[in-house]
Amino acid sequence: MHSRMFSLWVIFLAACAHGDLRSQKSGAMDGSPAIRGVVLDAQSGRPVEDAQITLCDSLFDPPADIVATTYLPGCQDDLASTTSRTDGTFTLATAGLRSGGALIVRRMSHLGAPFAAEVITGAALRHASRGRVTVRLWPVAHVLLRARSPDGQPVPIAQAGWFQRSGRGLRVRHVFCDGSELSSDDEGIPPGPLTVYLIEEGPRRRYATAQVNLRAGERRTLTLTLEKTLARARLRLTDSAGQPLALLEAWTRPVRPSAFEGALMAIHRRHGEVGLDGGVEIASERAGPMRINVMGWRYRPDAEPNLAPVVLAERDVQMTTAEAGVTNVEVQAPRITACSLVDRDGRALPIGEYRVSVVDPPRTAGIHSGGDFAGIARSAGAMALRFPWIAGARTISVRLKRGDQRMESDGTMAMFSGSKVLDGPTDPCVIVSR
Repeated sequence: MHSRMFSLWVIFLAACAHGDLRSQKSGAMDGSPAIRGVVLDAQSGRPVEDAQITLCDSLFDPPADIVATTYLPGCQDDLASTTSRTDGTFTLATAGLRSGGALIVRRMSHLGAPFAAEVITGAALRHASRGRVTVRLWPVAHVLLRARSPDGQPVPIAQAGWFQRSGRGLRVRHVFCDGSELSSDDEGIPPGPLTVYLIEEGPRRRYATAQVNLRAGERRTLTLTLEKTLARARLRLTDSAGQPLALLEAWTRPVRPSAFEGALMAIHRRHGEVGLDGGVEIASERAGPMRINVMGWRYRPDAEPNLAPVVLAERDVQMTTAEAGVTNVEVQAPRITACSLVDRDGRALPIGEYRVSVVDPPRTAGIHSGGDFAGIARSAGAMALRFPWIAGARTISVRLKRGDQRMESDGTMAMFSGSKVLDGPTDPCVIVSR
């Protein structure tokens, strides 16, 4: 069975994938600042027509020491976009470009050539904005990963991906999947040296890694034997009264982490959301004591990104490959908000999913300006969403979905049941379901 890569952040790849971009905001008036360049196929040297070129004000995943990202980061705000001409040339206005911007160039696979992409940031982008830039696109590689037990039997996998050194940092691509095989055909992976990994589904959580060096456009099948076992710890985050808290993250802090440990750290920072029951599981390559930080959030309206993590608790926990109980971690949060979902008669309803967003009307005219946090209840019948108020936020929007909702007849998921905008942490948060 083939499982395709997918991500909770699939919007990154979809954001610029449709439409005739030549009709969008692309050209530069005479004398206005602009990037002028040409897109070439790195293998043949020929010009690339209809490459999609987007100038971003900022990225969802800006470069950092450890980055959890798709193969390509996505635009948080696109300033201009266009496509390359028949001779590969393009012109893109740079008005409004800031230091955190990026130029993303893609050749989509439906054009009859392998998918290829390049991202230009930092000093390279500043240099490009002052003259002519040449963008060379290398086709991505593709890998089919197969998981096997030590006796050669197929093993169902729950998580997989790759990580790659990038300067002093580490780029990580992490996906959730099912079956015993994983294909990267949807998006490919970058050529060059990297490490792939597979993590078993189920309570044993065996895993395997393999180092590969892929050529541009190469296709390879790899069979990995899952022999090692991840060390884990199960946590329950609570307030001083023992009540569960959500809208938090648990970050691991291993001593002298290996590259795979760094990848696990990045995964926790992207996919380690705490459930409505306060529960979260963390994983490590090594058993033994581990320091963890419980992170809340501070809103900074004039910074990028405008949500910054803040440490609310620290704790040493024991990582083990054996089954272990739950460790309670008390979080010191000065202001706790509790939200419930009720029907029109006031009867409490179970919560199945939530979304919380910072709203700053003077700056954004009511549009969500903070990062959205979405979670699915990990325990049946969760009756409340309790979270530390986001420091620095004046108003917060909360949307809740009933836990007993089913798919609609057309196969789509039901919409959120109700919402409310809170004017501070003491504003009552009782949401009436539609």
